[in-house]
Amino acid sequence: MIIQTLSKRGHQHENNEDALFYRILQNRFVISAVMDGCTSAIESQFASLLFKKVLSNSCQRLLSHHNSLEDLNLSMIGNEILHSFFTQIQLTQRLLSLSYDELASTLLLNVTDTNTKYTVTYCAGDGLIGIDGHWKKIDQNNVPDFLCYHLQHSFQNWFNHHIIHFTHHFKESVIISTDGIYSFKDKIDLATVNYEYISELCSSKEHYDDISMVFIQL
Repeated sequence: MIIQTLSKRGHQHENNEDALFYRILQNRFVISAVMDGCTSAIESQFASLLFKKVLSNSCQRLLSHHNSLEDLNLSMIGNEILHSFFTQIQLTQRLLSLSYDELASTLLLNVTDTNTKYTVTYCAGDGLIGIDGHWKKIDQNNVPDFLCYHLQHSFQNWFNHHIIHFTHHFKESVIISTDGIYSFKDKIDLATVNYEYISELCSSKEHYDDISMVFIQL
């Protein structure tokens, strides 16, 4: 298994407002995520970086609650991580008296089982999922349904009504990406996208938006 990551600041941004995360659990499950902070929000990079830190803690909590993950399926793992994540963001918002603008970020969370070759992606906001070269675009017309809009409600309300999730079987590769991949001046062929191609493109071509991607290759 090879995992590669890429996060590049857009040429029109002072800071990289994206963040990414991945962790391998018990040599079987890959938890990965990409986050895109809202440009018009206050300190737009803060929310995406906070999400990264809280996801890391949520994975640690999952491991502390289960001696083995073998008896859990992808949905159970994803649900438990998201529940922990949501409650910690709620608590952080209250403890720090954060405004909703300070927590405006998209979230694409992916859980991949390298044994069964099934993968599930949970989406709060826009982004892209690539499965063996076939891509699914989550497009909310540049008005993402941010988590921060729903912190006053319960986790179950957010999960049931505002999270989109997709389950796929894959043969070789899973890629998740923020929508900055569409910000190159010239249109790119998504079917040819891999780490080397995007890394070279980011070095040689301008892209106005930040780009963050996680590549999982078996």
